[in-house]
Amino acid sequence: MEKIYEEKRKQQKQKQIKIDGTSALSFLVAIFALVSLVSFGVSGGLNTSYALNDVSELPASFTSSNGTHYYVNSDVDFQQGIELHYGQVGSAAKFPVYCLQQRQGFCNNKTYSKNASRTISDAGLLYLLANLYPNTTMTKNSGTLKEGKEADSYQFVTQAAIWYYLYKNGSIDSSTNNDPKIGELNDVTMILTENTLTPNTDNTIFQAASGKTLFDSFTTGGKTVKQHIDKAIAIKNKTAITFTVNKSDIKVSKDNDEKFYITSAITVNGKVEDSSIGTYKGYSVALASGSPDGAYITDESGNKKSSFNAGEKFKVYVPTASIKGTDATTVNISVTGNFEKYTGFYYSGGENCQQVTTVENVVDHPNTGADFAIAPDTSMSSAQTIYFIGLVVLLCGVGIIYANAKPSAQKQAQQEQ
Repeated sequence: MEKIYEEKRKQQKQKQIKIDGTSALSFLVAIFALVSLVSFGVSGGLNTSYALNDVSELPASFTSSNGTHYYVNSDVDFQQGIELHYGQVGSAAKFPVYCLQQRQGFCNNKTYSKNASRTISDAGLLYLLANLYPNTTMTKNSGTLKEGKEADSYQFVTQAAIWYYLYKNGSIDSSTNNDPKIGELNDVTMILTENTLTPNTDNTIFQAASGKTLFDSFTTGGKTVKQHIDKAIAIKNKTAITFTVNKSDIKVSKDNDEKFYITSAITVNGKVEDSSIGTYKGYSVALASGSPDGAYITDESGNKKSSFNAGEKFKVYVPTASIKGTDATTVNISVTGNFEKYTGFYYSGGENCQQVTTVENVVDHPNTGADFAIAPDTSMSSAQTIYFIGLVVLLCGVGIIYANAKPSAQKQAQQEQ
């Protein structure tokens, strides 16, 4: 009898161990499911904007002054010649300014103010201003130039080139630049002193070599002024600079640990139409106020940084825990370009005073922006699926325990009786 009782106890113990093992496995699966993160769906989009250039180096205003008035060779019917003009800020040195409306009078000793809302968008005009005097060193490649008159000659030929370019392109104000006589500036071979129409040894400050014109005779950066004019005409309708964020790059997914939403590597495009106008250096990225808590910017390798060189890409990391509720969350980023380029404004001296311009090599910071949306996903994630399976296993295990335990208990009770 005692042997039969011990055998029953042994069988009950084995059943108990089996039941406990099944329960433990079910609980482990359930616990694993509970600590898994809930998956969210992602929808991406991009909006870009472009702000006016931020240029503060150019003066807000200057005082105008006249310089020497020069004429050209008598066989060219441009007998009004060209008068040199200057601007000055306080007691600083004077600087050349160039007229943009040939038939409109220049106002002497007037305050010329910058039109802050209007930069030079004409890539051809900007190219000429950047590549001719005084922004690029000019030299005579042929002909005879009177000593001491180098700077005046360089300024004269630059003004002549600007007028000729505007005449050929109908730029700025065609009503004041359409005089056919302006076209004859392309044929000038001689610069004469003020109030002189007949050339002689004393009044000629420049004489071109045989078969050459004024535009053939002066060079900057390895090109003649004529070649610069041709280049300016060729790029007239092109944009001086472009700065955008690549729209197709915004795609968002979660990392393997499901702790962060991460964008794909985003491309920023910066371009200067001609390298002689300027250079695109890179950009910086910032998250706008109101961005999800804990979001940050990285390079392609995941290293936190906010400033990038030209050609580098960036990513945005957003903690999954910061995306709450059922509505989509929009993440806004601001991208600021870094350009070293020539930029110019139009200046006006008031009514009846023609517009003039000047340019400087400045650091320019155009801005653009982008945004993308992260929306919670109500579909069942893999973690939720695992949890659900674990819960089913747990419930099945409980059912098995109950089903096995009840008959055994009844049978034992009958035997004990």
